[in-house]
Amino acid sequence: MRARLARSIDRGRAGSYWFGLHEDASWRYVSVNGVAQSYTHWLADTRQPDDLGGAETSASILWSHPGDPTIARLGYWNDLPAAGGYPQVESVYPDLVSRGYVIERVDVGSPAGGSFENGDGDSTRGGGNGNPSAVPLPAAAALFPVGAALAAFAIRRQRKAPAP
Repeated sequence: MRARLARSIDRGRAGSYWFGLHEDASWRYVSVNGVAQSYTHWLADTRQPDDLGGAETSASILWSHPGDPTIARLGYWNDLPAAGGYPQVESVYPDLVSRGYVIERVDVGSPAGGSFENGDGDSTRGGGNGNPSAVPLPAAAALFPVGAALAAFAIRRQRKAPAP
């Protein structure tokens, strides 16, 4: 897991990366679809998640590089504010600055069916062909060609109509 994550994250900068968990109304951390996780990796020495100041609602992976003062926290989770982390402490804690997010790709043909509902946050077990799964389009997208053809027909008719 750590090797796969390292390939996904910007190797040039230490920081925190949001990975889809947030605090719900009952103060539990759940995935974006509302499912509680069966696996956690919270930073224990600072008793995370601690919701510091009532503003930390997003779970982030802490990422450091050899030589950073926070290298021992590499890969642990911390709850941080949803926007930005703590850029004011970057010189001491470079892993508390938000650098982006990590999205897990679900492979086509995954036995989990493209769902995160098993609660482990990993639906790519079992293979697939390496291509991301298709994103379902709204039903209206299927009607676009019909609407475009009608609009083109109306414009053509309007141009051919005699001026009053």
